[in-house]
Amino acid sequence: MASPVFLTGRALKALWNPIPRRVCAPEQNRLTGGSKDMKKRSNKKKGFTLVEIMIVVLIIGILLAIAVPNFITARTNSRAQSIIATLNQVEAAKDQCGMDQGLTTGDSCPDILVYLKSEPEWPIQGTFEEGAIGTAATFNGKTAGDWKTDKSGL
Repeated sequence: MASPVFLTGRALKALWNPIPRRVCAPEQNRLTGGSKDMKKRSNKKKGFTLVEIMIVVLIIGILLAIAVPNFITARTNSRAQSIIATLNQVEAAKDQCGMDQGLTTGDSCPDILVYLKSEPEWPIQGTFEEGAIGTAATFNGKTAGDWKTDKSGL
């Protein structure tokens, strides 16, 4: 009777799996250059599609449609507030001048600039009238109260 043969190690592996398997499937093997599907994907141009670019332009347009009118309104309000503040400073300077020099209503203050820190600066071109003590100073024919309610002309 023949004695049994015991296989161990490499001999057993060779009998069990005679064809060596690849580590990856052929479609994913990077060492051989990959398959045709991989080459098609790598040749595909990278970038944005026309639809994606149009959507971005549309979103930017919507944001601008919201932002620009608000910006214009904010600029107009800022100019009006600057005019109102300057007119109020002139009024306070006229009152102080009248008290210091003992002037009465209807008199004009000869040196109003002494009571102002600097000459009034206006955000837009226009005409400024100091007016007499007891009368409101005006810019472009409107008093500070008028500028609060009517911002036309800015």
